[in-house]
Amino acid sequence: MQIERTMAIRVLAFVATTNLAYGRYGPPRESYRRLTAAALNDLGPEAIFLSNSTNWGRGGGVVFARLTDATLEAGLIGYDDKSAFIYWVEDED
Repeated sequence: MQIERTMAIRVLAFVATTNLAYGRYGPPRESYRRLTAAALNDLGPEAIFLSNSTNWGRGGGVVFARLTDATLEAGLIGYDDKSAFIYWVEDED
């Protein structure tokens, strides 16, 4: 699913700080959002961001489309005409 840059920052902070099998360690701190925003800075304003969730920011539980054989997975892919960024996490229950 394609998402906007602001949501990509939130998704990356969530995926980087969450135990997918057993829940969150706590809400991503603002410092994590600043770090994830900086991680995406090399991608230009026309960058496209994709994630495997169908429900980011829409309330309720987040539903993930599976791309691998892992029990649980979540991630972010971003790219523009010069660079690409992939952060993918797999977890098992």
